Amino acid sequence: MENRENLDFRIYNKKEISSDIEYVKMQAGRGKKADGSINIKFNEFQYIEGIIVDKYREYSMSTENKISSSDWSRIMDEFKEATVDLLECKTQDDVDDILKLRNHDLHIDLESVLEYKEEIIKLLTGVNAWLTKKTQDEHYILIIKKRDHD
Repeated sequence: MENRENLDFRIYNKKEISSDIEYVKMQAGRGKKADGSINIKFNEFQYIEGIIVDKYREYSMSTENKISSSDWSRIMDEFKEATVDLLECKTQDDVDDILKLRNHDLHIDLESVLEYKEEIIKLLTGVNAWLTKKTQDEHYILIIKKRDHD
């Protein structure tokens, strides 16, 4: 389970993320261009990971996934739909269903999801904006998990 005090649901650039924090790097292509990657704390990424797993069946919970820009299109549509649905949902079960949390082996506190609904919406919106920009120029986006044991 995550440490609640450390959740801020924001996107970090490379210089902002501490080397002692477990995080997920989303990298556009080789990541060489300006704004070529973003970083999200590992525990926070799991709140949106269920949608990715649901829309991209080849997704692996391993350390790295290479997803084509065309596949990201489906995932981004689901992110957009989730942000709208989250605004209207009232129960924990609704949030779990929208984010596809119960369908996957995620290590998050399901009881806390409703509490973080607004922050998750901001994270989804920010990730979607970055993806929209990057999938126009790049053929793929990498998801790279940086964990203590890696």
